[in-house]
Amino acid sequence: MDQDGFTQLEALAQHWFPGSDLSEETMARALWMEKECWQRMQKAVANGVARAFSGRRKR
Repeated sequence: MDQDGFTQLEALAQHWFPGSDLSEETMARALWMEKECWQRMQKAVANGVARAFSGRRKR
């Protein structure tokens, strides 16, 4: 796959909104969703690591 920005945005739009028309708005929403997803993943991993090394068990 070509690694230019537009092609990546098209791929993200198809990933998040399969079957929808490719438009600037769709690509912008897909980019926002991708960034939001990875930010949430980062927080979840950080919380999991913190819990694992805190020495406390959840009851």
